[in-house]
Amino acid sequence: MVSIQCKRTAIAKYRELLVAEWTSSFPEDVLKLITESIGPEGGSPEIDSVLTLLMEKEPRLTSAAEVGQIVARIANATRFIEIPSLPELSDKYSIAAKPAKVVSQAIRLAISLTLTAHTNVSGRTEFLMDVQSLAAQAAIHFLLPELKKKHEREHALLLHALVLFAIGYSAHDPAHCSYLMSLVYGYLGDEKERYRALYASFRLTSPEDHSYLTKAQDCWSELLDQGRFEEAETFLLSLSRSCLREQQDEVRAMFQDAFKHILQ
Repeated sequence: MVSIQCKRTAIAKYRELLVAEWTSSFPEDVLKLITESIGPEGGSPEIDSVLTLLMEKEPRLTSAAEVGQIVARIANATRFIEIPSLPELSDKYSIAAKPAKVVSQAIRLAISLTLTAHTNVSGRTEFLMDVQSLAAQAAIHFLLPELKKKHEREHALLLHALVLFAIGYSAHDPAHCSYLMSLVYGYLGDEKERYRALYASFRLTSPEDHSYLTKAQDCWSELLDQGRFEEAETFLLSLSRSCLREQQDEVRAMFQDAFKHILQ
């Protein structure tokens, strides 16, 4: 069992990472924040074995059996998820004697994204989910493209973990679930499903939410990028009726940008 600790230093680091310009150190920075935010349950001197795995920058061969069990658990959990472009993940896995840095990071991020499936978690779990969302961004923007070149097994593992993390939001925050799935579909190159997920995220968000116009902008931009200009116009007309009065100036600016885009 592990407990999530929401210390001031961790909150400050989270906020720093959230607004920083992400570089190649971002995945390791996120992993460091995760491990610093997790401790033994109830101050127990015994360190949870999953926590030990997260703290190991290079998973030892002595941990191979446990990593194999975690991979099998993730593979079995995604077995009936129907995403045609999602690469197959075998429930048989073995760690290389000297895994590459990106492989070690992929294993640790996959464990982090699916932590509640591998051990009992207590404490400030809402903070954990915020940091896990950063882990999802680290996977999409840094690790997955690198893994795809040479490490197919870990590439599949991290993608499956990312899908499970997204689905985990479906009950209590379906808008964020849809947004996370849009990242997955975008990475997989499925633009049709990416837009569907973006639109679902927007429709499930209240105009009072601070992310409402940001999500609207994402949907509108996606339609323009796909050359679906009539649909983009219809979307903006609908948005002008559903947005709050104080948001209308921003929507009018979107109309002006759309007109310029079409004339180019």
